[in-house]
Amino acid sequence: MVRGMGVKVRPDDAEKARRRLKEQGALSSSRKARREGGGVVFPVKDGDIDLGPIPFELVEAEFEELKGKDAFERFLEKQGCSLSSYDVIGDIAILEIPEGMEVYEREIARVLLDSKRHVKAVFKKSSAVEGEERVRRYEWLAGEDRTETAHREHGCIFRLDISKVFFSPRLSFERQRIMEQVRDGEVIVDMFAGVGPYSIVIARHRDAKVTGYDINEAAIRYFAENIRINKVGHRVTAVHGDCRELAPEGVADRVIMNLPKSGKEFLETALDTLKPEGGVIHYYGVSPRAAPYKDEARHIQEKAKEMDKKVEITGKRIVRSYSPGEVHVAIDVKVMP
Repeated sequence: MVRGMGVKVRPDDAEKARRRLKEQGALSSSRKARREGGGVVFPVKDGDIDLGPIPFELVEAEFEELKGKDAFERFLEKQGCSLSSYDVIGDIAILEIPEGMEVYEREIARVLLDSKRHVKAVFKKSSAVEGEERVRRYEWLAGEDRTETAHREHGCIFRLDISKVFFSPRLSFERQRIMEQVRDGEVIVDMFAGVGPYSIVIARHRDAKVTGYDINEAAIRYFAENIRINKVGHRVTAVHGDCRELAPEGVADRVIMNLPKSGKEFLETALDTLKPEGGVIHYYGVSPRAAPYKDEARHIQEKAKEMDKKVEITGKRIVRSYSPGEVHVAIDVKVMP
């Protein structure tokens, strides 16, 4: 069984939904649909779903893997390669080549390009995410030699350059999850907005005012372009700079802190940014796999006490694996005066 994103529909709508998902190229061919909670859940590749009049819900679920393998999977099996997954951002595939398989990396990339019609370029990661601007170095392997693309998700389009900005398609469910908690009329601060995926997904689906900050100038340029493309200029503002210096105090109903490696350093700013009557903070961190929430929750409680505020942890989840011994966690925090 593998965990992934799914679309849940009523049983009466299942066949119509399946056909629409297949027509859009959104249906995962490697996983089996399942029945769950009075509905049918179809495995999908990402969150950019349009089922027209068919009501649906985006969920995370466990899916059974189908036995059939495509040409890319068969090639990996033949080479004995343990490549477990890869990211696709727009039409660019990004590989993480296992140690010892570098000799096959160009061939792996060419087979992937040939077997996945929607992929036009293949790169491999050549560094970790680095620096304040959160960028990673990549090496071209196959296809078109370009790093700019347009990624579709939750009915939105995001233009970006993978070599200049941070963007993770693996956070698609998180963006959906937070958007669903937002109520019309809220004021929201997105402290590390990047090219705007959290801010714009919220603004496309909720009548809320969102201000997003980022220290990466290229990210803010793309953020501004994505605001225009998605027609949310009346709801979203992109600001270049350090949120600790620029975010106003006492204005927000909700704060998003998508900076897992060093979010602790910004928690005081997040608490100050909320309205005097309190609000919600969506906090992200990187924690030991053996005790995924302990240290982060303790830090939140201690900082709130230091600032004479009351907090309640209302939700927590493991977002994804971060390293062999660490996980990326999300913690939802209700702040009270």
